[in-house]
Amino acid sequence: MKGLVYREWILSRKIIFAIFSVGVLFGSVGFLILLSAKVGNLSLLPPENAVDTTVLSYVMSVAPCLIMMFSAIGASTVIFRDAKTRWMTYSHVLPATPVQSVLSRYCLAGLVLPIALLAGMVNVLVIRGTEAKEIDGYIIRAILLGMAVVCIALAIEIPLALKYKEVNAVMVRMAIPAMLAFTGGFVFLMNKASKLVGDPDKAFVVLVDWMKKFMDKGVWAFILLIPISLGISFYISLRIYKGEER
Repeated sequence: MKGLVYREWILSRKIIFAIFSVGVLFGSVGFLILLSAKVGNLSLLPPENAVDTTVLSYVMSVAPCLIMMFSAIGASTVIFRDAKTRWMTYSHVLPATPVQSVLSRYCLAGLVLPIALLAGMVNVLVIRGTEAKEIDGYIIRAILLGMAVVCIALAIEIPLALKYKEVNAVMVRMAIPAMLAFTGGFVFLMNKASKLVGDPDKAFVVLVDWMKKFMDKGVWAFILLIPISLGISFYISLRIYKGEER
């Protein structure tokens, strides 16, 4: 089992580090902008042109953490490489049970995710410390929601990758529907908010308020979905793996 997880790490570490580095770079840029707005060149701007760091502080607190956590998805990309090298055929004769072989696909992501979450929280402390502001509940709930989304995405991606074995096939069945659903939902809610307030310019403010209310309660529903989705995902992946033995 340890050997299988170590193999996953060796083969996927480059893409994990690449995604993780983007999150670190994004957070570093945010820190420098906020620092400049406090004591650097941006602080010398006249009041009417001053940089509003309130929203920027929230974005730079949450976004780098989310990007770092998405590095866990990079761990599952080994499946596509295995399909090209016919590793799955070879793995059936290894001294490992089907449960161990399939579980190794999830274990590395399970190890990367807490590390990314910890690094993301360090970024939050630095960003909010630069602003001399406390870490409020909305930041924590946004990060928890992001963690839930990453886990659910993994739960969907791994069985799809095991079944279809090609990036394009998985993208068609996962990423494209998700993007269409997100875009359609955003347009629908913006239109509804615009009709509610009667002013399109204020619709986004209403939408942000709805998002805050959703995070107050909805985030916990997503947290509960993590073990359920991963459990269903593992069961489906195991059936796919066993089906290849025949």
